[in-house]
Amino acid sequence: MARRWRAAGPALVVVTRGSAGAFAVTANHELRVTAPNLGVIDTVGAGDTFMGTPIAELFALGGSAALNRLDWAALAQVLCRCAHNTAITVSCAGADPPWASEIETTCIDSPPATTNG
Repeated sequence: MARRWRAAGPALVVVTRGSAGAFAVTANHELRVTAPNLGVIDTVGAGDTFMGTPIAELFALGGSAALNRLDWAALAQVLCRCAHNTAITVSCAGADPPWASEIETTCIDSPPATTNG
């Protein structure tokens, strides 16, 4: 489904798979990441955190222009942060997305498993 959506025009399709991680498709890359297990207390806010993360990450990379130049490493970082930030959100009660100070450790320092395809 994500490949079909991507073929219809968007530069990036990102799919959450809950505790199974996430999947992303661009014109040149497909990537899956596992979800870190920080324990689930409350899933309220998980979707907002998951989808807000790529917006923030892409903005930091240069906005919409960054979509057309995402290499595998940058895509892995964006998708990793989606999974990591969402894991932080569900490990707390209520819709309480993580603060920047909680996500300072980059996924490159402690990446979840990633696969191409």
